[in-house]
Amino acid sequence: MPSRAPSVCSPTSRTVAATWWDGPMPPPPGQLLRLLYRLPLIAYRFRLGRLMGRRFLRLGHTGRASGRLRHAVLEVVADLDGDPMVVAAFAPRCDWYRNLLADPSASVSWGRTSGTATARILDEDAAAAVLTDYVRRHPRSARNIDRLLGLDLVDNPQAAARSLPVVRLVVDR
Repeated sequence: MPSRAPSVCSPTSRTVAATWWDGPMPPPPGQLLRLLYRLPLIAYRFRLGRLMGRRFLRLGHTGRASGRLRHAVLEVVADLDGDPMVVAAFAPRCDWYRNLLADPSASVSWGRTSGTATARILDEDAAAAVLTDYVRRHPRSARNIDRLLGLDLVDNPQAAARSLPVVRLVVDR
């Protein structure tokens, strides 16, 4: 297999702190929950993704082992200058996150926008600021995330930021 140049999101890069999620790791989703997570992909497949507005996006990424195109639908937790930010809730185990660490280039379909993007992992302080803003804007969703992941996102976003890497998808213009 050919050697790759170090990616922007490689563990040795300054843009990624590969070990900063030192908090408790949430359990992986069960089969029923995984099926529920896949339903939005079906909507995007039938070109109904716009119905979800700008709160969700479809991320296209390259599989780190297979090299095949993979997709995931993710909640957009913030929007900075037209760049969506998403959270890797099951990091470091979730495949889309691990794939972006291996190759940060991606495609996004978000509301009426689609194009290519580059993934940038936010540092812990920036991630905490994004999560704090998310809790302020979506308190009910934040409480549900607390229950689902066993975190203390609502009361302590700084601590939750240690377990929840935030990824900024810098959209190519």
